[in-house]
Amino acid sequence: MVQILMPRLISCYCAVLIVDSANQDTPPMQKISGSFTDMPASLRVRLILLILLLVLPVLIYSPGLHGPFLLDDYPNIIKNEAVHIQNLSFVTLHQAANSLISGILGRPLAAISFAFNYYLSHDANNPYGFKLFNVVIHTLNGLLIFWFLRLLFLRLQAHPAQPLKAFTRHSSITLLAGLTALLWVCHPIQLTSVLYVVQRMTSMAALFMLLALIAYLKARTAQQTRAKWIWLVTIPVWSVLALLSKETGFLLPLYILILELVLFPKASPWKYWPELKPYFRGMILAGVGLLAVLLIAAAVHYSLPGYQYRDFTLMQRLLTEARVLVFYIGQILIPRLSSFGLYHDDFSLSHTLLQPWTTLPAVLSITALLLLALLTLRRQPLLSLGLLWFFTSHALESTVYPFELIYEHRNYLASLGILFIIIQALLWLETQYRDKRIWLLMPILILVFAISTTIRSYEWRDLPSLLLAHVENHPESSHAWASLSNVYVKNNNYKEAIASLDRAILLDPREPGYYIYLYMNITHLGLPLPEIEKNRIIEAIRSNPQTTMLTSVFDKMNRCIDSSCKDLQNIYEVWLRAALSVMNSPRFRYYLGNNLAAQGKLKKGLKYINLSIKQAPHHLSPYIGRIDVLLKQGNINEAKKTYNTLKSMSIKLFGVLTNKVLETGRRISSYKTQASPQPRTLPVT
Repeated sequence: MVQILMPRLISCYCAVLIVDSANQDTPPMQKISGSFTDMPASLRVRLILLILLLVLPVLIYSPGLHGPFLLDDYPNIIKNEAVHIQNLSFVTLHQAANSLISGILGRPLAAISFAFNYYLSHDANNPYGFKLFNVVIHTLNGLLIFWFLRLLFLRLQAHPAQPLKAFTRHSSITLLAGLTALLWVCHPIQLTSVLYVVQRMTSMAALFMLLALIAYLKARTAQQTRAKWIWLVTIPVWSVLALLSKETGFLLPLYILILELVLFPKASPWKYWPELKPYFRGMILAGVGLLAVLLIAAAVHYSLPGYQYRDFTLMQRLLTEARVLVFYIGQILIPRLSSFGLYHDDFSLSHTLLQPWTTLPAVLSITALLLLALLTLRRQPLLSLGLLWFFTSHALESTVYPFELIYEHRNYLASLGILFIIIQALLWLETQYRDKRIWLLMPILILVFAISTTIRSYEWRDLPSLLLAHVENHPESSHAWASLSNVYVKNNNYKEAIASLDRAILLDPREPGYYIYLYMNITHLGLPLPEIEKNRIIEAIRSNPQTTMLTSVFDKMNRCIDSSCKDLQNIYEVWLRAALSVMNSPRFRYYLGNNLAAQGKLKKGLKYINLSIKQAPHHLSPYIGRIDVLLKQGNINEAKKTYNTLKSMSIKLFGVLTNKVLETGRRISSYKTQASPQPRTLPVT
């Protein structure tokens, strides 16, 4: 029901924007009446901006709405049976809400939205409805950005430094806020947050954070106590909803702190700060510093175990992220289409401050920008706000946590900070040259951004177009070449697939998944693989067994090892043993056990599956594999015991029995029926 009521609730919120601004700009005798031409000029501008914010996102993203599902869309939507609901009952929604494993909170609200999409379309393989829903969220966020910016700019008018002194009327503030919101909505860096379905998590969290920030600004500037409390009460609600969408909701207190420092330097409680004795001020600062150190230490402690699955260390990640942040700033300021893409594995890792040499300048640049933000906090509040907003937005995903190094969706809200800096630059130019025509650059930029995003959206219309554009823009991306090879395989073009994989191996010879894909394509053509190449595969697996791609390849083979991949059983066993010789992976033990069972080696297969369960008892698949082996052995009683454990584990993890668990139960029942002896008929005497 949340997904049904939320659009109406947010629409009401956005409607308040029109009424709120109309009450401030329009004299009592000139309220909305008559035709459009009879409206006051300020209201006409406001309505035009709202129409553009509603229409432009649909226009620029419509070419890509029929594009494919990608990457994490598959485990979270396509293969996630819990979101394939047939009704909106509490049980099914609860099952969907607990079906994701991303983040510490599981992102249940995002999962419910996926389930709601499936319920409307009844087709998890058709991405159109899912992507259209993302466009709706992005459009709503554009409206909320408009409202948020208008409140923020109005407050900046009252700032002692008067950064917006050139904008003397509320209508000019509204125009500035609307144009900035259009820049944000149309910027090409937002595309992956819209057309990459699973990144709805990011845009939904942003939506609720924006609602919370709007409520905060309304409460902070309200004159009446009753109105202040009404707005304040909504902030915890939006905060919780943001956290249930994605963990970036934890950034909300930092956003509020930034707004407090920049917008309310002379308001309570900050106005009492100079009156405090130095001793008390020192104690407060020490307490805040200690809290910050403890939070950073906790974050590092929490994140360290995840680095065992990465091919970079914590220090290497921190050094690389300095260059990545500079790269993001360049993408936002000068959005070259060739710099964007789904994969950024062509971005080299920083091993030291001088390897590559650009690491040290990047670290110095980030340090200088942070110092600039603090030094200009009072004199240039808009510049300071932009810098602090950008870096705060990256405080979770671009610091210590062992995520992938680069993803464009991390700039969904962060890009707003760089847009503040662009506005500050235009204000400076107007002051220097005393020419208001400088502001014509904003609609020009909006047009450029809209065209660029439309071009990107068209490239995302189907998987071949997306990957061909990607390898053209990022010829050093091994992931892109490997993905393109899969497209060629689906079209039975194995020669081009092999050529693409050769290119991927040349770019990243340490990735064992590329060698395995190459082996499968060559054998499909009936060509012999030299013995030296077989040895290279084993060497690559042993030297780098923890890659995401290798796990993905092994998972695909595991799913078909007793059907369409039977001819790979022996070599698959060799590869799994090679990986297990250098790493202790419960997942690979399960795969090996499943493979041995498929070969008829039931006793050995059961041994490895049991080891997998003992090592990682919170995964359902090994239990299902164990039951299948026990059924093949005719051990129905032990299979039933394992099934009881499986049911308990499913309820513990997901709240309900998943479809795979229910299907396993039906197999046990079917086996029992077949195995039960028929009653003997006594002869008639």
